[in-house]
Amino acid sequence: MLADGTPLPYDAETHLITYQGVVDAPGLTQAQLYTRAQDWLAKVTSATSVPQAPATTDQLVGKGTWPVTVSNMMVTYPAGVVAYTLTLYLKEGRYKYVLTNLTHASDGSNEYVLAAGPLEQDHAQPIAMGVKRHWQGVRKQADTSARKLVIDLQNAMKGPAKDPKDF
Repeated sequence: MLADGTPLPYDAETHLITYQGVVDAPGLTQAQLYTRAQDWLAKVTSATSVPQAPATTDQLVGKGTWPVTVSNMMVTYPAGVVAYTLTLYLKEGRYKYVLTNLTHASDGSNEYVLAAGPLEQDHAQPIAMGVKRHWQGVRKQADTSARKLVIDLQNAMKGPAKDPKDF
């Protein structure tokens, strides 16, 4: 839970913060969903996938990061990044997304910021964020970024299939 009372979505099996859902995409084939997902992942992550033909591929995995900051009085400082893994499972007319493995890491831009580890922790280990409110701020920023990423994914994946001859 965040300091403001906002609950974070935890997976009961893995005990990790996990944003997941199944989304209907009527009228789109698995291959069309794969192409849309691959194009979108290339824009927002460093995407990797099992090398298979698009017509038979049912899964894509992307790893990415979001920058985070901390504030001290009226000054805001870079505070590293939150890394994540996004897995997409694709079927005819629907897909599932699983966004998990949220972990704070140093990006080298600030020598005083050390990797603090998984966001499931209530306190950063090591105490790289200085005070608990900084750690809570990083977790809040990650939650906001995750929710925006899911909305962006859903927008990229929806819509009717386009005929390649329609240009």
